[in-house]
Amino acid sequence: MKQALLKNYINTPFKIQKNLKQKNIVNIGFRNGPFLEILGPVNDKYSVTFEDKSNGSIVHSTEITNGMWTSCGVKYYVPWNIKIKSESYFNEINLDLKNKKVCIINDSGSLGDTIAWMDSIRKFQEKHDCIIDYYTTLHEIFNKSFYKNINFYNFSEVNIDKYVFVYKIGCFRPFGANENCRKDWRTVSLSDVANEILGLPYGNNAPELLKPNNTTNNQKTVCIATQSTAQAKYWNNKEGWQKTVDYLNSLGYKVICIDKDHTFGVENNFNTIPNNCIDKTGNKNLSERIQDLYNCDFFIGLGSGLSWLAWACKKPVVLISGFSNPNSEFYTPYRVHNSKVCNSCWNNTKYEFNAADWLWCPEHKNDERIFECTKSITFDMVKEKIDACISDLNK
Repeated sequence: MKQALLKNYINTPFKIQKNLKQKNIVNIGFRNGPFLEILGPVNDKYSVTFEDKSNGSIVHSTEITNGMWTSCGVKYYVPWNIKIKSESYFNEINLDLKNKKVCIINDSGSLGDTIAWMDSIRKFQEKHDCIIDYYTTLHEIFNKSFYKNINFYNFSEVNIDKYVFVYKIGCFRPFGANENCRKDWRTVSLSDVANEILGLPYGNNAPELLKPNNTTNNQKTVCIATQSTAQAKYWNNKEGWQKTVDYLNSLGYKVICIDKDHTFGVENNFNTIPNNCIDKTGNKNLSERIQDLYNCDFFIGLGSGLSWLAWACKKPVVLISGFSNPNSEFYTPYRVHNSKVCNSCWNNTKYEFNAADWLWCPEHKNDERIFECTKSITFDMVKEKIDACISDLNK
């Protein structure tokens, strides 16, 4: 047996194995902008370019060697073409999200922002045929069966290190066009902020919400919301809301106030809901607010989250705002705005909104014209839109 094994060993031809050629590894990711690193033992110099395929411009270019990395600070969506070239290597990579898992993070906890941007998430998923992990607050209000290939998670659960593709949406600071958004977000509508960041066409539809079980309305009802997060956002005509409620009552409408707070503001500048309405203020679940909105005929509010919620409930909205221009919010034929006085400071790129200053009014804070944008909106101006809304509902 041993002799047979020895004979086979002696007669076996030996093959000399060639030395394996060493290679470097190129790693690419798209978290906080495109990132490229070259790992490996082969000393080589690489030319790297990041090109925006939408216009052919070179956004960033550099030279690196093995053991080094480079990145481009642009964080919004760009259809990247990345070229890596050395004397012995060339590769061209086009960003392709088809069938990939993409992380999108809503950096805002605002109700209005969350509603305004939901359709952008849907459009992005359909455009790229990808799978989206969407991290956002307040996602429990959406009808998730409608949003195919979108997984919803709480904002607090996000861990971007497990993703290759990550995008963040929000009204970021510093103000102005920067690495977070190609345009100054103050110059576009709220819904189009997300569209701009994600490289999508402008214009969003209302999102699909979870509908409440009971949507019967047996009595003429109007929901209102009078409170907001800065005095500039209020209807600062002192008689406006009370005259509105009294007028609606005279028409036989039950008026329900669905604000979170009965009284809100800062010292010497508190705002209280009007009399003669049903007080449903309080820190209530959004499902209850949706129930009230589905069961009302129409809604009257400010440029705030509850107006966006009413829009998402497919209700007519009478929207009163002077600090923002009419293009800032969703379209409604019942928008009340006075363009003949100082207005739209929110959208004016000369000014940076200061959320810490309750009395922020950049043009006239220290004179008698403070908040004239809404002080000058009269009850009759609002009544005209209410009457038009009622007339349309009765057609």
